[in-house]
Amino acid sequence: MVTVLLVDDDMNLLQALETLVCGEGYEVMTASNGDEARQAARRRRPDIVVSDFMMPVMDGLALIGALKAEPAFATIPVLLNSAVATPPPHLRVSAFLRKPFAASRLLELLRLHSSR
Repeated sequence: MVTVLLVDDDMNLLQALETLVCGEGYEVMTASNGDEARQAARRRRPDIVVSDFMMPVMDGLALIGALKAEPAFATIPVLLNSAVATPPPHLRVSAFLRKPFAASRLLELLRLHSSR
């Protein structure tokens, strides 16, 4: 089973995404910031990460850097999303979603990047 790590500081959105992604048969872990996500990934390696860009404690940019710096996590696909920020062009992400995004687009990207 494919494990997805969802990261967002908006608890309502995080719950909605969890319901959506679980409903499609994925196993889901959640975190409310990048630091929590990094800790969760160390407990159990996710197959794919869906992260907000702007969060307290550790933002999506710092999370991506932390994941890419650890060999065990360097190849995990990251889908980054944001309502206001645009990722720097040099940032290595598998996809970028502008909030609000269609649920169907997220599910399409999960299938594409998780080899389902």
